[in-house]
Amino acid sequence: RSSAYQNGAKAYLEKLDGLKKRQEKLKQEISGQSVILFHEAYAYVAEDYGLQVNYLLDLDEERQVSAGEVSDVLSAVRKGHVKYILAEELRKESDAKVLYLDPLNRGTYEKDSYINGMKKNMEILEEAFYAKDH
Repeated sequence: RSSAYQNGAKAYLEKLDGLKKRQEKLKQEISGQSVILFHEAYAYVAEDYGLQVNYLLDLDEERQVSAGEVSDVLSAVRKGHVKYILAEELRKESDAKVLYLDPLNRGTYEKDSYINGMKKNMEILEEAFYAKDH
């Protein structure tokens, strides 16, 4: 029985190692890009990928955004030449491309749900930052 746990752990660590290598490659490509965060949960994304955070608007389902905050965000987009906003949900209000990432802090906890969530987030980042038109 312990060998089954050890084999499972080894297989999972190999998957995590694959994610780590992919993350390092992506970080080399996008490090230094300016972003705006629409949730403090994305601070780890910015740090992990070497992204420069120009503005943080900590949103949650309970709070309304003020007109002043919207103005501040749009100003940060213009002044910081920000092309990307990391958010869960956001209406289109600027020319910045909104990247909807899963903060992975809720949802189902099925086998590999974390791995699959990380892969999906990386795919979104890769698609956006590797796009020819940025």
